[in-house]
Amino acid sequence: MLADRDSNVHSCGLLASRIVASLPIESNDFCVDACRGRGAFFNALPEGRRDWCEIREGRDFLTYEFSRSINWVITNPAWSRVYGAIAKRAFALADHVVFLVRLDVALNSYNRHKAWREAGHQLREIHIIPWKLANFVKEDGTPKQPEGFCLAMVWWSRNWQGCVRFTYWNDVGRLAETAL
Repeated sequence: MLADRDSNVHSCGLLASRIVASLPIESNDFCVDACRGRGAFFNALPEGRRDWCEIREGRDFLTYEFSRSINWVITNPAWSRVYGAIAKRAFALADHVVFLVRLDVALNSYNRHKAWREAGHQLREIHIIPWKLANFVKEDGTPKQPEGFCLAMVWWSRNWQGCVRFTYWNDVGRLAETAL
């Protein structure tokens, strides 16, 4: 199982590394992977300026107390009924929130829009990403099939005043960008 887990971290880590590298994380910014899972995003965050939560390891993001202020929450959150609570806490804690998530999960209800707006965030970027770049696997290590929904990197920033940038990725990088 550990070998499967390490392999999955590597394959998912390539996409996580590309996402983190595309963000303007400052040299003194502190980052949190709120739902570490196998560690793809955590491993891509700047060493010495990162922390993590993972409920299966006894660190619940909804209740964990961090020892310092957080600039970025960057994670692949649960897409289940707990998504709303995770997002709301991320918006309360960080100036920037970046999720790798199905687009419909991130944007599908008024309550989800309300959560980021009440925290002073605005939608900043949406990147539609091919499912195969994520290399998602199930708990048993078998590949998870695409679900027919858009996989996206969604980025919100506190006090953002600019346009929303919308980007499509292909297998090797960004394909097209539009400001909305």
